[in-house]
Amino acid sequence: MDFVGRDRKSDGQVDFNISKKSHDFTTCTFTVKGRISVNESSSLEDAINEAIGQGYTRINIDMKQVSFLSSVGIRVLLAKYKELKSKSRNGRLAIKNPSENVRNVIGAIALDEMLLK
Repeated sequence: MDFVGRDRKSDGQVDFNISKKSHDFTTCTFTVKGRISVNESSSLEDAINEAIGQGYTRINIDMKQVSFLSSVGIRVLLAKYKELKSKSRNGRLAIKNPSENVRNVIGAIALDEMLLK
């Protein structure tokens, strides 16, 4: 499993991290832990962009341990979903194992059928 990124609070506690596991040449899973607010959204976007640049077209994001998902985080997920779904890529992005908070947020904006797989 590749370590992608981590943010630390001033007390040294990790409050956000992303790790990546490759399944084959086209599929990978990111495991995200913590809160996804403005700063973390850019780290998530960078990680997904790097995976796309490496040729991954099927990206899963495990959000079992995500306690908060901001509107900026939703924008990143939706933009990357659309990019991977485009005819030139013919890929997909899916949220796996969403926490209750993530499921509620995604469901409230009616993106659950699109993103929760």
